[in-house]
Amino acid sequence: MNNTGSLPPLLLPGGMGGPPHPPGAPALTPLESNIALYGYALLYIVGIFGHTNSFLIFLRPTLRRVSTSCLFVALTFSDSIYLLVSIYNFINIGLKEPDTSADPSTTCRLRTFVQSTFMFCNAWLLVTIAIDRWTRVRFPFRSKKVCTRRNALVATTGILMVAIGLNSHFVVPQLFGRLPAGIMTVCGANMADPAYFQFFRHIWPIFFSCIQTFLPVILLLIFSLDTFRRLAKQSATRGETRALTRRAYLDKQILLIMLTTIILFLITNLPVSLYNILQPTILPSLVTQSQQLELFSIFTVVVSINYTINFYLHCLASTLFRQELIQVMKCGRRSEQVVPTIASIQMTNPLPTLRQVCTGGVKK
Repeated sequence: MNNTGSLPPLLLPGGMGGPPHPPGAPALTPLESNIALYGYALLYIVGIFGHTNSFLIFLRPTLRRVSTSCLFVALTFSDSIYLLVSIYNFINIGLKEPDTSADPSTTCRLRTFVQSTFMFCNAWLLVTIAIDRWTRVRFPFRSKKVCTRRNALVATTGILMVAIGLNSHFVVPQLFGRLPAGIMTVCGANMADPAYFQFFRHIWPIFFSCIQTFLPVILLLIFSLDTFRRLAKQSATRGETRALTRRAYLDKQILLIMLTTIILFLITNLPVSLYNILQPTILPSLVTQSQQLELFSIFTVVVSINYTINFYLHCLASTLFRQELIQVMKCGRRSEQVVPTIASIQMTNPLPTLRQVCTGGVKK
């Protein structure tokens, strides 16, 4: 199971909390083991192919000039790190291999810190992407100065710094570390510090769920809905020109990519966030600890899907993304580029089409 900053503060494999007494060794149920073994194995296979192609597509000439694409590159990198670190859970829970590293407690702290940090980055990079597209629509004349690749890099760096600061308590040995719990790696608050233990058990799950899920969801909905409303209004009022059609086409394709990413985030992150809030107070009276662990196994695999399948949703939603993927496969090193052009038949309205441009010649 994943080791994230939003995990419930109780005895959990890869979790981050613990009861105020040394925990026993929780029984590893077949369901937990199978979910980790087959679920993560599938996610790794799907994720490696998807992330590799996403990097290639967003770095192509058609998209890399756009600040939003730079943010998507950062998002793909963040998702790749999260998925890479979760290999530990596949080995520890799926393959049932105990941690034999020289300092398991340090490994535990590092995994928790890295996954929590990049969970935060994923959410707020999505918010930044939504703000970037909203700015282009709301302030079209100022967007050339505001929505730049440099500002995208500055925003990404700022998000990373904030994420590191918020999750820095996980790397402090006096506060956080590995707890004895049999074959499973259980990370938790150090019981020698009662104040931090109470903070981690009762405050941190709600706080992290709010800043990593609920607040980003609210902002995503606000900016996305207003962006689509303004785009629809602009399309109904302004005339069509070659430049406007090209820009509208690119805006629409990137908005489709953004929308699928946001929907995936909502579906995969809300369940585990609700679980983390309810677990300390309500769930213990309703289900056993083993059932809680099994529920959490399901939720952690579901949330990992958010860091895995964006590429495939982008292919389904965006014509431009599919065309760029085809050109990556067909042209390879020839740096082929897909650019929107205008095809008009007699006096009909111009329609966006695609023209293939390869180094060394034009394909028709």
